[in-house]
Amino acid sequence: REQSGALNESFADVMGVIIANWWRAPDRDDPSTWDWRIGTGLGRSGNPLRDFADPGSVGYPAHMDHYMVTFADLGGVHINSNIHNKAIHHLLTAVGPGGERVLSVEDVALLAYLTLLHLTRLATFAEARENMIDVARVYFSADPDRVSEVVAAVAAAYDAVGITGR
Repeated sequence: REQSGALNESFADVMGVIIANWWRAPDRDDPSTWDWRIGTGLGRSGNPLRDFADPGSVGYPAHMDHYMVTFADLGGVHINSNIHNKAIHHLLTAVGPGGERVLSVEDVALLAYLTLLHLTRLATFAEARENMIDVARVYFSADPDRVSEVVAAVAAAYDAVGITGR
């Protein structure tokens, strides 16, 4: 239900979009070449079910300012999951000052998976953000400069969609 259910949907979408593009994208290591749509042709009027790059194109929110409070859809799990999807899109496409990708696809997949493992049953979007930051600190702990860069990228990705810390 609600944010915890939306996170469940989102993390499933994240793994799905990563796996699909791992096999189909022109360059699986370059998310700028990816197809960010899920369920192409299965949505309203033949649209995709979701679009990580542009959730608004299929009628879904991309920012917490547009979070939908509803009793339908178990509190909007399929609607509001797109906000978290967009945060992960920002993380997968994040580049450093020199234009280099901050995280590899493998690193984002691992961060997402380990974050999911640490979430409680009733987790919120803010808790997902904080857990991913904690996971990044541990995973990259051997390189303090890298920790700072990755934590900043995770925070920026979530900030961009209005998911702030607890």
